Amino acid sequence: MFIRKGKSLKSKKGFTLTEVLVTVIIIGVLAAISYPVFSKSIMKARATEAVNLLEIVKNKQIHHYANSSNGTYITDVSKLGKLTNSKEEAAGTTGLKINDKYYLTLNDANSCAYVTYKKGDKDIFTFSTGYETAGLGCSKSAGADSETAEICSSFGDISGSSNSVCAPMPDPWEDRHECTDEQRVKPACDTANGYIDTYQFVETSCSWIGTCTKNPNWCDGQTRACTNDAGRACTQSCTGVSWGACNINCDMSECSEGEEGSFGNCPGICKSDRSGFECKVGAKNENYWCESATSCKALYKQCLSGAEQRQTCDDGDNYITRTYDLYKGWVGANSEDCNSGFDTANCKCA
Repeated sequence: MFIRKGKSLKSKKGFTLTEVLVTVIIIGVLAAISYPVFSKSIMKARATEAVNLLEIVKNKQIHHYANSSNGTYITDVSKLGKLTNSKEEAAGTTGLKINDKYYLTLNDANSCAYVTYKKGDKDIFTFSTGYETAGLGCSKSAGADSETAEICSSFGDISGSSNSVCAPMPDPWEDRHECTDEQRVKPACDTANGYIDTYQFVETSCSWIGTCTKNPNWCDGQTRACTNDAGRACTQSCTGVSWGACNINCDMSECSEGEEGSFGNCPGICKSDRSGFECKVGAKNENYWCESATSCKALYKQCLSGAEQRQTCDDGDNYITRTYDLYKGWVGANSEDCNSGFDTANCKCA
């Protein structure tokens, strides 16, 4: 009988230290080669997302311009509608933060838009495009990592930096939450005493724009002369910008019968009951003609430039037709006749 001897432990072989070190070195070399490639591919994907966002905004702007009645672009990001399925957060009217990575800014003055990709608070790169021009603008941050160094050159339609394609504007995200209570205090404007307040607070600059100006129609507390229905000289008062009714209970003293006076703008005479004045029907002064005891009309009525006007003269029978010229005055047949004192009630413009 033969008994087979088992192999001793000394006969088993493992990896040598040299083999292990070589394997580790190979893995390290492969990692060193693949990591930058992987990082660049990730960064290129981020850049492609930014460019796609710009294309979406540009198409929306072109569509809005073509369909608006006055040919304008959208200036308020909230009016663009949803751009992605990600979280979107507006800052003011010009800025939109998307998925906490991309920052879209509209530049109304230059008809263009920016998209900036950030890591935390650090800008990595910015793309821009105009709504009316072809090509992209691209800029990377001054301290860009190696994987972002070739971002701009990886796109074939780059026509300049982000600022040369779309002129720079203030970043709406800067100091967004840093406006102080003191800055938010509205400038004083005495609106209770007739001043108009147009102030508006700008979040992006923590400042107020607008003016405080005097209302030109403000007449609060003032009084002016008027004539009531009895023909007496009266006054009316103003509250705010509104004039009240002519005071009907003013100047109750009686006039002397037959006394010359006036009713409104017309020559008048004291009524028989001495309660006030009434017009002399048919009378006229330098500027007004009295049509009845209670109404008067302005003399020298003029039509619009180039329109004919039929005028009846003082004797009530004759009339002339002439044309008013803006530069020459009244022209036409007998244009010198009836230059004063005609019956304005019978004046009619063509």
